Amino acid sequence: MIGVTLPMVLVLSYIEFQANARSIREQTSNQLMGLNVAKKAHIESFIRQLQVNATDLAEDPRIVQALQDFLKASSEIKGEPNRDQLAGAFSKSIRKPAIGESIVSADSRMARIQEFGAFHRKILKASPAPGLEPYASVWNRYKPLLQREATRRFFYDIMLHDAASGYCVGGLQAEADMGASVREGAVSVTAHGAAVAAAFQGKTQMVDYQKYLPSGYLPSAFICVPIKLGDQIIGALSVQISRNA
Repeated sequence: MIGVTLPMVLVLSYIEFQANARSIREQTSNQLMGLNVAKKAHIESFIRQLQVNATDLAEDPRIVQALQDFLKASSEIKGEPNRDQLAGAFSKSIRKPAIGESIVSADSRMARIQEFGAFHRKILKASPAPGLEPYASVWNRYKPLLQREATRRFFYDIMLHDAASGYCVGGLQAEADMGASVREGAVSVTAHGAAVAAAFQGKTQMVDYQKYLPSGYLPSAFICVPIKLGDQIIGALSVQISRNA
């Protein structure tokens, strides 16, 4: 009798064990699904908040005025850029020997803005030639505002683009895209460049994380928003989302 009962007990124990294991797996799976749903909802809520932050900033009268002041200062830049020196500095900082020349702006004044940014970031060792003083004055005046807004809104960089010319005429981090065009050159073929061009047409777009040349090929995400003066689109605000956000 004992010989018959023991196998039955073992079978019943095995069945019970399998049932309990299945129940635990189902509970664990449901918990993980719940966590994924909650995480997704949190990320989507955060992205919506970033978009609201970017839109609010683009509508801030101080930003609208900053775009106009940067544009005026850029028109007053004098002198010619040292293109070879600037291309070499970009190639070295991005660690792509053949890429530097493609980043340098075709417009002389915008290339001088890139010289200013490269010197500010200490990737250009030699001080740029005279002629940048009006631009430097405006950049130094607006840098504290841009820095405060970037910190408060979880942005790494804030850039101001002129709709008429397609150039980025001002920015916080002064990377190689400050002074670059979204209509030609290295930035124009990036998703960021396309999003800025769309903002010139009145569209707000977000660019998900992907390698971005002016930031040394580090993964970068952007939100691009139109800047209006009255009912007229005069430019675009593009914000690079902080990598620590």
